[in-house]
Amino acid sequence: MTDSFDLVVVGTGAGGSTPASRCRAAGWSVAVVDDKPYGGTCALRGCDPKKVLVGGTEAVDLHRRLAGYGVKGEAWIDWPALMRFKRTFTEPVPGKREATFDEAGIELLLVGDSASNNVYGNETSLPVTVDELLPLTRAVARSVKRAMVVGDLPFGSYQASPEQGYLTAVRFMKEAGAH
Repeated sequence: MTDSFDLVVVGTGAGGSTPASRCRAAGWSVAVVDDKPYGGTCALRGCDPKKVLVGGTEAVDLHRRLAGYGVKGEAWIDWPALMRFKRTFTEPVPGKREATFDEAGIELLLVGDSASNNVYGNETSLPVTVDELLPLTRAVARSVKRAMVVGDLPFGSYQASPEQGYLTAVRFMKEAGAH
């Protein structure tokens, strides 16, 4: 692990990954930081998933508008099935992006408390616990060869005292392999 970097990129979507990869290929020492699952808004929560969801509704709308003009039967959205389909291409993105960064020698992986929203489906990051983040941090730490893994301490796990913060950090290091 490097003590200093030529470039630190905030965000792991296309806007951050491209310069990070190009600069690393040019020999720079590069780190990336992201508090959400790796892949960025477009691939995970924006453009790409939106195209699937909007595409389904547009198909039903077109079917209804063409009824009586050679199109027969009923069309409807099976939202659970459409969401399962969407997840087939959004769920692999963070792992693939992390592996790409690791193979390129781009360092620093943050497992953040935003997993509360993105993994566990909570409205905010407040409900997530240390016990919920430890397995996620451990999975990331086991999947990388070079990058430093930082575990984000969730709300309530360090505020009471410096000792509480220290003990929580020790758990992330010992139980999950965070650095």
